[in-house]
Amino acid sequence: MTPERSLKLLLVEDDAALRRVLSLALSEVYSVEAAATYGAAMELVSQAEHLDIAVSDFNLGRGGDGSAVLAHVVARFPACVCVMMSGSSDARVVAAGLEFVKKPIDVDELMNLLAARFRA
Repeated sequence: MTPERSLKLLLVEDDAALRRVLSLALSEVYSVEAAATYGAAMELVSQAEHLDIAVSDFNLGRGGDGSAVLAHVVARFPACVCVMMSGSSDARVVAAGLEFVKKPIDVDELMNLLAARFRA
């Protein structure tokens, strides 16, 4: 097991196919918990003992958006690295001051971004 593998990552993506692809890729390096909805993500964050990384889609459909999920993550785990994914460059995403990855997702780009944040 690599040192990164012990890092806990929350993935929030409502598109089932993309969630599956990202979960598989990210789980090669990180301990991944995935949520498909705003409500499921908020529940996972509330129940988590620790999170190192949170990666969320901005548009999660009904209930809430990724910025609210990541705000909840930061409130509970201030040192958590948060990454927003979106197909739009909506000002709310940019204004949040989060790491940002534009959709369609380049898995290597996301992996490199996360790896760079945890290099010694």
